[in-house]
Amino acid sequence: MCVPGEMKSERANTRHELVRALYVSPSNHHLTVQPNPSPAGMAKLLDLPKELLLEIAEGLEGDNLNLASLCLTSRACAYFSKPSLYRCVKIRRENANRIQIALLLRTALDRPDLIALTKVIDIETSIFRDLDERLEVPSGATRMRLESGLRLEDAALDCSRRLERSSPSGVSSMIRLWRSDLRNGAQAAYLGVLLSLLTNVNDISITIYTEEGEDRKTVQPLERLFGLSVGGWDDEKHMDPRPHLPLLPSTRNVTRLKISGANMALLGLGFEGLEILEADLTQTIKSRNGGTRWTNELVNMDPFLLPKVHTVVLDADWYCMDDGSVQSLFDAAHFPQLLRIQYNMHNRWTVYTWHPYGTFTSFLEIIGDTRSQLQEFTINVVTNLKKSNPSILSQIEPFDPIYCRLKHFERLHTVYVPSSALVHHYAHANDHLNLTAIALGDLPPNLTHLTILYPKAQTLEWIRDTFVTAGCTLQTLTLSCAWEFGKSPSWFERRRAILDDLPCRVIVNAIEGQKEPEDYSDGEAGALWDEQQTDGDWLAGLFEHA
Repeated sequence: MCVPGEMKSERANTRHELVRALYVSPSNHHLTVQPNPSPAGMAKLLDLPKELLLEIAEGLEGDNLNLASLCLTSRACAYFSKPSLYRCVKIRRENANRIQIALLLRTALDRPDLIALTKVIDIETSIFRDLDERLEVPSGATRMRLESGLRLEDAALDCSRRLERSSPSGVSSMIRLWRSDLRNGAQAAYLGVLLSLLTNVNDISITIYTEEGEDRKTVQPLERLFGLSVGGWDDEKHMDPRPHLPLLPSTRNVTRLKISGANMALLGLGFEGLEILEADLTQTIKSRNGGTRWTNELVNMDPFLLPKVHTVVLDADWYCMDDGSVQSLFDAAHFPQLLRIQYNMHNRWTVYTWHPYGTFTSFLEIIGDTRSQLQEFTINVVTNLKKSNPSILSQIEPFDPIYCRLKHFERLHTVYVPSSALVHHYAHANDHLNLTAIALGDLPPNLTHLTILYPKAQTLEWIRDTFVTAGCTLQTLTLSCAWEFGKSPSWFERRRAILDDLPCRVIVNAIEGQKEPEDYSDGEAGALWDEQQTDGDWLAGLFEHA
């Protein structure tokens, strides 16, 4: 019997074979849709069930060249192909010198029926060629005529006026700045008009930045897109000291938003139906005092209320705990229905465990009352961590123990953590010894699923002793390893006695694609401690506090 994944694969193969049989080009082995198929081929295509025709088009999603060719074969093919062709719009930096935004805007204005098919928009582009030269839409593009006879520039200005009429009072100053940018051909201003017209979009990824290079600076998105100055309001210009943002119809249907940390002020445009928020706080970080810090005070806005968000995904370097980026997010946005947090930790710089703010103990303080409703908590180590591994869940020092009290997460039932959250040790020149550990005796009362990355033997022993004595409600323990690190199946066979004692189901997974880092050492945790610390009673006493 086929499992669902096999059935899907079988259908996909059938779909591609049908397309190849009808439209494969003899000049190469790649799928190429011919705009003028033979009558026999057209007859075969149109005889296919409508569901299969739709599946063929969906299988070509992302292959815009072939989808466009398929649309030209017949009206019937166009009917099934257009939703896949227009479903996702991508805007990238390499399009900056072209007229992609202008052409998309013309489509949105002339053919609202087509732009209504767009469900996903993915924007990652700069608004400056360099620090002094702003990217502009070519003048020829702003003067091109629409079907109504209006120039693109005039139609964009009309859009801004309609948005002004439907927005709260006090937005006029902002609209005037926006119109000025439109008349000057600012690419970001035209991108703002395009965003205001995509009313059926439910998935947005947006990163706009002002500098090229590895450390992009993503600042002032509201000013660039809609004319709102986020650097403060100049009394000499007679601006409203507390600006009102326009109400964009395009944000009301969005259920997933992926956004960079310094573009977070865009949340003020209103995302009433948002369910999943992904915040990338890794960009523009160059030092502890850098980061993507942003605050609501910069734009004088009230805190954002996101009533339907159930999942928050954070991509962050460890300094984001220190520089206030994570704190700012949870201060500025309220998540009354939040159930899941996933923390994707990136570690591009050496981070020392002695730093008191670089711990998830502070994270518990940041999320505040949210922890009482949280059901799933995931820590995902994006980069391979070795000697620079930071404190992941809590920090414990000989004279000042701090513990991550997961028992305060009353509804938490799923935890996904690397082994270093349970066992971690290293020393550096400024500190004698640091040990990071989650207090296993403080596990959530309703925990049913626990996943551990890169487990060590002593990790398994502690888990066994804790679960057996504490009578934990755990149902499934998943151990995820990378065989390239030296943990072959025989490693687990030698510890079967430990695994057999665990009062829950144990799953062992291999993580594909992981390679051994340079100078990686997979020694047992106890052996590492013995090299640095001879007083075993101190280590035992440390865990008595848990």
